[in-house]
Amino acid sequence: MIATARLKYLGVSAQKTRLVVDLVRGKSVGEAMASLRYSRKMVAKDLEKLLQSALANAQQKDPKLDVDRLVV
Repeated sequence: MIATARLKYLGVSAQKTRLVVDLVRGKSVGEAMASLRYSRKMVAKDLEKLLQSALANAQQKDPKLDVDRLVV
């Protein structure tokens, strides 16, 4: 199952955003949230909100979903 979330009108360059996204790609949700929470990049706060939204979308699709097994 794939859950998605989209962030529009960020106001930060794609190159700067990609640096932070590459840090969390392929990690579990818990590790990704921790990485974003303690990152010094300003865009990490917006990406953390985006990840929380995608997680909520996944839980909405399947209420019995195990959040610990999800991967970014």
